[in-house]
This record gives sequence, C-alpha cells and structure tokens, in this order.
Amino acid sequence: MASVLPALAARARVLIARLSGASGQKALLSSARRNLAAQRPEAALADVEAVLAVNPRASRALQLRGRALILLGRRDEAIAAARATLEIYPLDPEAPKQLMSLGIAPPQRSLDTALDYIRKRGGRSGHYVEGARYLHDGRFYQEAIWLCDEALAAVADGPMPGERDRHNLDMLRHHKALALEAVGEHEAAQDIYQGLLENMQLKEKAAAGLLRSTRRSLLSSAKRNLAAWRLDAALADVDQVLAVDPRASRALHLRGRVLILLGRRDEAIAAARATLAIYPLDLEARKQLMSLGIAPPQHSLDTALDYIRSRGNGSGHFVQGALYLYNGGLFRDAIRLCDEALAAVADGPTPSERDRQNLDTLLHHKALALESLDEHEAALALYQALLDRNHLQPKAAAGIARCSLSLGKPDVAITALRSAGSATGEDPFPFTPLHFEALLDLGDIQGAYRLYRKKPVSRAIAEAFAKPDPMDLHLLNDDTLARSALVIAEGGPGDELRMAQIYPEIAERFRAATFTCDPRLLTILQRSFPALRFLPTPRTRRELARDLSDRRSLPNERLYQCLNDEALRFGQTVDYVFSVLDSLADIRPNRGSFLNARSRRLTPDPKLAADWKRQMPADRPQIGLAWRSMLQSVARDRHYLQATDLDRLADVDADFWILQPKASTEELDHLARHLSLRIPEGLDLVDDLEGQLAIVCMLDCVVSPFTTTAELGGAAGTPTLMLSTLYSTRWRDAGERDIWHPAARVVSGTPSWDRKSMMARVASALADLPARHGARTGAAARPGRISGTASPAPAAHDQDPAAGRDAHRSDRSG
Repeated sequence: MASVLPALAARARVLIARLSGASGQKALLSSARRNLAAQRPEAALADVEAVLAVNPRASRALQLRGRALILLGRRDEAIAAARATLEIYPLDPEAPKQLMSLGIAPPQRSLDTALDYIRKRGGRSGHYVEGARYLHDGRFYQEAIWLCDEALAAVADGPMPGERDRHNLDMLRHHKALALEAVGEHEAAQDIYQGLLENMQLKEKAAAGLLRSTRRSLLSSAKRNLAAWRLDAALADVDQVLAVDPRASRALHLRGRVLILLGRRDEAIAAARATLAIYPLDLEARKQLMSLGIAPPQHSLDTALDYIRSRGNGSGHFVQGALYLYNGGLFRDAIRLCDEALAAVADGPTPSERDRQNLDTLLHHKALALESLDEHEAALALYQALLDRNHLQPKAAAGIARCSLSLGKPDVAITALRSAGSATGEDPFPFTPLHFEALLDLGDIQGAYRLYRKKPVSRAIAEAFAKPDPMDLHLLNDDTLARSALVIAEGGPGDELRMAQIYPEIAERFRAATFTCDPRLLTILQRSFPALRFLPTPRTRRELARDLSDRRSLPNERLYQCLNDEALRFGQTVDYVFSVLDSLADIRPNRGSFLNARSRRLTPDPKLAADWKRQMPADRPQIGLAWRSMLQSVARDRHYLQATDLDRLADVDADFWILQPKASTEELDHLARHLSLRIPEGLDLVDDLEGQLAIVCMLDCVVSPFTTTAELGGAAGTPTLMLSTLYSTRWRDAGERDIWHPAARVVSGTPSWDRKSMMARVASALADLPARHGARTGAAARPGRISGTASPAPAAHDQDPAAGRDAHRSDRSG
C-alpha cells in the first residue's frame, strides 16, 4: 500500500496541472521552489515532473528538475536533463551552469548559435533578449551590443510595437548597457540606464546600473588621472564616488593612495583608518598605514572569524579572511579557515557559479599558505588543479612556476609561464620577476636582462623623453659614442651600489654620461668614480611615504619612484635616457662578463674610517651583522631571518656590530643574551651611508642576507657572507665568490631554505676567521675571501623557496 501512495500523489499532481492550466502549473513550480529552498529535493522533483508531464517544454520546470536531480546526487540523470534542456533551448542560462557544477563542459557559446536560435523561433523581440543575455553571460560583450543594436534598429523600421515588445526592447537596452559596462564604456551605459528609469519593471535595475556605471566611470577617470600624475583631479573623482557610495572599497583605496602622494599625511592616516573601520580585513589600508609609519592593528584569527560571521558567512568573506590571515603570516590559521569553508560547502546545497569561483580562490589561498610553509609539493598539487580555472589561470601558473623553481625545475617554471601567457593572447613572455628568475636559473643571463626592457617603467621613461622603445637600445653600437645620455638608477641603495660596478663601462659608450643617484650615495660615488658625473635624485618606494613636492611635472605615475622634476628637465637635454637595468643585456650578457670584469671597490671617507678603526678591538674578529630588511611583509620576510636564527653564532668568539636598520628592542635583547654585541653609537643605519661604508671597511667580515648591508660589504671589498634562503639569488653563487662581488660569497642551507643548516655553515666559516684581520689596516691589504663557506650545489629537491613579487631585486632595505 505504501508504494502505491507516491504514484497516486504523482497522478494527482499531473491531473491538477492538466485541469487548472497555467495557474496550476505556476502553483506547482512555486511549490517546487519552496521544496528546494527547504532542502526537500524529492518533493520538488515530484512537482516539476507533474508540470513536465503536461508541458515537456516548460523551461522553468526543466531548470528546476536539473537542480533537484543534482541535490539528489543522481548525476547521470542530471547531466542528461541539462543536455535535454539545451536541445530544446540552446540559449538556456541555467543548464550550462548545471553542467559545469557536474564537471561537464557545456557547449561553446557563439554568435552563430544565438542567431540560429532567433531565426528558427521567428525573430521575435523576446528571442533577441534571450540571445543578448546568452552572449553577455558568455562574455561576448561586443557581440551582445551588436545584437541589441540590430534588434532595436529592426523594430524602429517596422510597425508600432505592442506593449510586450516595448518591454522587451527596454530589456535589450538593459542588456546593451550591461555589455557596455563590461567593456568600460561607462558613460554610454549611464545614458541608457537614465532612459530606463521610467520603466517601472526595470526601474530598480536601471537605478542600480546607473549608480554602478557612474561609480565605475569616475573610478576609471580617477585611475587615468593618477596614471597621468594629475593627483588633484584623481582625488576629485574619488571624492565624487564616495559622496554617492561611502563604502566603495576601490574608491577608498584610491583616495588613501592619492592623499599619500599629495603629502597630506594626516588626511591619509584618517582615510586608511576609516577604511579599516568599514573593512577590518582590508589589506590596502593596512599597507597605507605602514607606509605612513603607523602600525596597523595586529592580525588575528578572531578578527577574521568575527568579520566573516558578521557578514553572514558568505564564501567571498571567507576568501577575504584567508587572504588577511596569509598576509599576516598566520599560515596555519589561513589553511584551517580554507579547509573549514571548503568542508561547509561540500556539505551544503549546490554552490552558485560565484561561490564556485570563491571556492577556487580559497584553494589558491591555501596553496599560497602551504608554499610559505615550504610545503612546495602540496602547494604545487593545488596550483595544478586550478590551472584550468580561467579566472585563476595566471595565478595558478605563477604558483606552479614558483614551486617548480623552489624544487629546482626552472624548465617546468618556464613552460607554465609561457603556456599561461599564450592562453591570454598577449605577450607570452613579458617581464615579471618569475620570468626573470627562471631564465637566470637556466643560465640565460642575457635573455633575463633583456626582459628588463619590457618593464612598464622602462617604457614610461622612453615615452616621457620621446626616445625609442627600450627593446631597440644597443649600447655596443658605435653610434652612441658621439652621444650624451642620462642613466636612471632604480631600486634601493643596495641595487645602486651593485649597478655602480658597471657605470664606467656604460660611460665608455657615450661622449657624456650622467647617472642619477640617491643623494645619500653622492659623495661615495663621486669619491669612488671621480671621472663620472652624477645627478642627485631622491628615489622613493610605495612602502615608504615621503614628500613628493619635487616631482609635480611628471607625465606618468610610473616615474615617481625614480625621477623628479630636475631629472626630467635634464633628460630633455641629452640624446639617450634609459634605466641602468636596461643596459645589463649589453654590458653583462653572460657569466664570463661578470667573472672577467674589473673589480671596483668603493672608497670610504678616510677620517670616518679611522674613527671607526679606533673603536674596534684588535684582539678578536669584528663582524658586521644584519638579518632582514627594514621593510617587512609576508612576501619579503620569507627571504630573511629572525633574530632567533642567529643563536647558532653564540659559539663564535667575535664581536658582532649591529648593522640592522630599525632593529627592535626585542631583537637586540635576544641577541645580547647570545652574542657579544656592539652598537655603532651615533650611526644612522638608514640614511648615513657614508658612515656605514666607513665602518664596513674596518670590519673583518659582514654577515647579512641580500640587503643594502650585504651589497655595501661586497662593493667595499670586505669579506661578506650573503645569506640566501631563496632561489632568486641562486644564480649569483659562483662557488668561491658572488658573481657581482669577488669579496663576497653566497651561503645557503640544505635544503637551501633551511636556516639552521645555513647558519651552521656561517658559524663554521666565522670560527676560522683570523683574530687580527687586515681589514683594519687599510682597504688595499684586505683579503677577498673567507675559507670554508662555499654552499654545496643544491640537489633537485633542495632548492630555494618562492620569492615575492619584487624578488628580482637583491636589495630589500631601501
């Protein structure tokens, strides 16, 4: 009897649907929706089956049937149902989503498919609406605009449309506005939305579209003004956006950034804090506060969870929480949060397309956290799984490249990067730090250095001075010998000290060459290279806010970090203007060009050097010590050490001079318990580079990661141990020396990211350091090597970890 009841109930539903007509079918569809919402898929399926028994082409019933079958786990039937729906309605918006949720690729969309469908149905206005939506959902925006225009023109040339057609024509205008928004034509979209406000059925959508397109138009204008260095105009744009939508996150970010560039410090601090009050996990506002010297609130798992719960536990909020935890260095917490979100979705209803994208993004954030914990194989597996997700393909390819480089597989990294680049239809091999480092790892030094010429700033320099494309720069061509040049330094002072080694060779290629330089290095460079000319030009970086009132006439926002108004004016008077990085492909094309080059040591101020010499005991080695950049972030810190990593040096009988800029009290207290510390009293470890050079020249050895301190030691000719935990410096290891500095050498661990084994090698090398080194008796007598520090050639599985986005620069201290 029990088995008979469901059959009777089904027959009753069908009878109701037949007898009551359209109203009965609508009632059954409403019942099906309620049952789906209440997680009663069997009841929902019975409702829609009754409708389909009467009307097999009922589109809404077909869609609901597919959803119910998916919830019931009846995969094969769900696939068949979605495909059957597409047979009847090729433009159906729901069936492709159902197929994708089941791991099945839906048919490729095309304009031809839309046109065939419209013609077969008689070319009515409603069919054009379906076609426009189909094309828009497939991101065929230009095709959608064309189709809408065709339909609207046809109606304009035909008889007076009826009420339903008039509504459909407004729907076509709405779809056209959506497509115009998608291609960035916001003002045209605004005009259409404005005209649709009188349609009561579309008024709400039109108002939302008008607000959205107005906001996007102003944001686009703000970005253009910022790119053209019209800061006041950019600020006016974002203020208009915020007047309409005070919570617009992109406008809040832009406002804070522009205020910083304008030097309005107090307002910038207030703006960043206001952003964090609305969005407690916001990364950009935290960075802005840090650049202004203000410590943002501490990261914590509780803060992330409170935010997610207060916003309703949406998948997008979990994404924000995971990224927030990752950027706070709370990698285990980030992984735990990702796993919890993924498990919750697995136990819940079928996710929407947006939720599925958010879940993929959570997997990406989990991979980032695993990578940061040096669990490269596990991270690599996740990146590979995400490679077929269009919205994440570039990031997944970059993750594969980083992990592959860490695991000693630069050829795999290159393949992943090139495949992703080819898929976008753009330059398959643009400049990125990863492309650069992969080529260096493969030994293609000239190929890597040629990528520098593709950097946006190099192109911006050429455009600003109306010079040829950087790819056409040929410094070995004799045509340059009668010309003048301005060579622009980039990066921090460590980068400049390294690049200064090739300045004389660049100068030989021109009748007159002038080099921009950090004003803090001017006297050092003039003393060390008396035949060269230098133009003091303060540089800046986004992580450190500074007064930019000296660069108000720049034509491009990309130039503000390396040029000011004076350098811009000077550059107009010479024949060539280029970044020093763009010269490397010609000046240092291979390892031989480094190893056979003349070594040029920096010359310290004799009086300062003598003053430091008097302060140093002669009965034991004197060692300079640094362990990190003064700029800290989750990406940068992976390349450096913590004070606790230096405990292994406790057995070294030596005095350790602190050369770490902005060392914290906690770090110094910890080191003082293990090492014989000496603080260079009165020496500014950020701005007094003359004093730093003088003390470095009097030391027996310098120990530092790849920071300004290490580059200064190497350039001064002081024996220097350059501590490497990352693959981007691996190419510089020439065994007995660093490829740039003969007096320095690269030291890493096994595997190369292992700090314990690295510091054991450092301690062993320092133990053999003589007690009375020649460094303090004159720079000319200084030996250039330390015995016993050569790092072993890394095995395929013992490679360096993934570097940050700016890892092509060795300097981290600015």
